[in-house]
Order: sequence, then C-alpha cells, then structure tokens
Amino acid sequence: MDRSPWGGRPSLVRSILRRSASQLTSYSSCGERYKQERVERVDQLPAAWTMQGTAFHKAIEAYERSCRSLSLNQTQEVFAATWHEEVSKGRETQPDLSKWLRGGRKSTDKDIAERYAAGLAQVAGYIEYTQYDPLKPLKLPDGSPAVEVGFLTVIGGVDVLGYIDLVLEDDEGNPFVRDLKTGAKAPFLPLQLVIYRRGLRDTLGLEAAWGDFYMARENGPTDPISLHSLSDELLDQWFSDMDRSESAGLYLPNPSADTCWSCSVKHHCRVFQSN
Repeated sequence: MDRSPWGGRPSLVRSILRRSASQLTSYSSCGERYKQERVERVDQLPAAWTMQGTAFHKAIEAYERSCRSLSLNQTQEVFAATWHEEVSKGRETQPDLSKWLRGGRKSTDKDIAERYAAGLAQVAGYIEYTQYDPLKPLKLPDGSPAVEVGFLTVIGGVDVLGYIDLVLEDDEGNPFVRDLKTGAKAPFLPLQLVIYRRGLRDTLGLEAAWGDFYMARENGPTDPISLHSLSDELLDQWFSDMDRSESAGLYLPNPSADTCWSCSVKHHCRVFQSN
C-alpha cells in the first residue's frame, strides 16, 4: 500500500488487477452491462438520478469532513456546484436530452429540475437527522473524521479495493459503518457493508459488528444490519469465482424488464437492441 488510506482518495495500488463490491454486484447482475461499462468502456447514457447521487455524496462528504460545522447553505452550495458540473458533463456527452435516461414519461428538463430540488431537500434532511443521530463520526489516527475511508483487503485471494462512506461510533466507542443511498430501495443483501467490515479490520484493525444504509429519500437510515450476515467463506467464494470468470472473459447477459430500462449502456447491448 502506497500510504495510509485515510484523508481522501489516495493511491492504493498494490497490483494491476483489483476488485470491488460494485464490480461483484455489477458482474453478477448482468455480465453484458459489466463488459460494456468496465471492459469496453463505451459511452453511457446520462441520467439525472446518477448526478443527484454524486452531488449528494459530495455535499455530505464536505459536511462530515468539516466535523458537521458547515451550515445548511454551505452544504447545499457544494451540492449545487457538483450538480451543475455533472449536468454540464452530461450535456457534453449527450446533447440530445431526449436520449437521457429518466423516470416515467416526464421530459428530461423536468426530471433534471425535480431531482435538483429533491437533492437540495435531501441535504437538508441529512443535516437535520445528524442533530439527533446517536452515532458520531469516528476519529482516524490523524485526527480527521472517518469519511471516505479507503481500504485494500484480500478476499478469496483477490485484492479488493473500496471506500467506506462513513465510519461512526456509539457512546462506548464501538465502530459502525454507514453507506449513503439516494435510490428508492436499500440493497437486498448488505454486501457492501459486510465487505466494509473486512476492509476496516484489515486497514485500521477495528472490528465493526453493525452497519446501515442511510436512505436519503427517507431522511434516515435503515435498521442496524449485522455485518456477520454473510460469512467470510461465502465472500471468499464469490470473489474467487467472479475473478476467475471475468478474467476468462465470460460475460452473460441478464435481461430484465425491471433493470434494462435504466441501463446506461443499453444502446450498445445486442440483447436489448434485438427486442
């Protein structure tokens, strides 16, 4: 590891090939989408919901790095600046707004406006929630709050890289991991959180037994989730199998009416285009 992983996003390169929780989830969900996004690296259709998620994360990261001292207006300014930057990138990538991904039958302009307003409200909801949250950000060895904590661990013989949105602690100093979500539903399996437990243990030597997903739409977190709900043996098998299969160039499509409509690379997918 090049240097201590706290305090931003450092270089954690130990080998050329690294895996992550998002890779495992993406590959197992649809191999064709994984291939187009991560191997072929084709152009992707912009979506305002992705921009909303990026801007929300940036705003909350700034708020938490300030030890929660940023005002609501200052935090929303971070959201707005990131939002406008992401929208500008999207317009450059695809000037034809009719081709952007969006929910329902609304126009892209309306979708952009509604998600911008929703994002600002979610930032306000987060700050209000933290005023009563019994959990507070853990302090890293360098004295900074545990925000975007980088880690590199080995699971199933595979290097796994990741960044934990927040590491919190209770009144007794017990660590607790939290992942921020702007989507409608929490993941069915707490894969990210369980991997965070491994990374936190191997990076900082801290054992976290619980975690949760902060759901921005609900202005609050899910119930606490056990980080032992998936065994180490199961994670080892999944990452080992995924690494061997992907390294062999095996990518199976998994078309679904529930997911294909929101796929950012469906315009490159032979299965989707054949329907």
